[in-house]
Amino acid sequence: MYKDILLPIVTHPDTCSVQSIQASIEIASLLDAHLTALTTEPKFPLPLTFRPYAKEVKEGIAEIQKKIGETAARQFAYFEEEARRNGIAHETIMAPCPEMDIRSTILNYALLRNMTILPFIAEDSNWIGLAQSLIFESGHPVLILPNTPRRPFKLDRVVIGWDFTRAASRAIADALPLLQRAAEVQVVIVRNEKPLSLGDSGAELAKHLARNNVRVSLEEVDAAGRKIGDVLNSVAKGADLLVMGAYGHSRIRDFILGGATRAMLENPEVPILLSH
Repeated sequence: MYKDILLPIVTHPDTCSVQSIQASIEIASLLDAHLTALTTEPKFPLPLTFRPYAKEVKEGIAEIQKKIGETAARQFAYFEEEARRNGIAHETIMAPCPEMDIRSTILNYALLRNMTILPFIAEDSNWIGLAQSLIFESGHPVLILPNTPRRPFKLDRVVIGWDFTRAASRAIADALPLLQRAAEVQVVIVRNEKPLSLGDSGAELAKHLARNNVRVSLEEVDAAGRKIGDVLNSVAKGADLLVMGAYGHSRIRDFILGGATRAMLENPEVPILLSH
């Protein structure tokens, strides 16, 4: 069960949308969970090479830190208002980050929560790095929220990407509390995209989910020359949630060549629950 959820609110150089905060609160309400909004308070070190211009550099850094503080205050105020209005248990934390190691600071809190909700920030390599750190190192699932037009979070239709890997199996186990609440769960197997030895695993997975009170169906889709990320986006179009394993093969290979996980991280079109 997800009774303790983390919501990192990045404040520099860009921040998440208020729609993402609303969706996170709706998810916590759906699961009757406590939601912690976390942001970091980075302390920018003064570069030694700028020592002759220390005053100007200090003033510039102070201005950046002021803007970060103002952004955090606005986001926290909105979060508090919406959390109270929705009646969820919640708290806000401004975590000091003296070494500018924002990823590790957020990860330290994610290690102690059931799940992390991470709103998408486009064209931000720092965000991609944070997402990878949380997926690989938190030991818990990460739910990515897309930066798409706002609609209420619900669980009418959930899609599972199944490829008979440990990561996919872990993602399904982690998603079970959500799958059990879904009106429809669609297990999707993508054929002719990569060599798979699936056997009857799709049918066995469907039976397993049904035994866990999940309303499930099974579908096979031909990749037809498309990349796996494009196939999954197409199948999951209009869905309320996509569940998939993260980085079923080498992380380095995914980084260099691209893969389903990286493709989804770079352009999430629906909420995605990822586990590794």
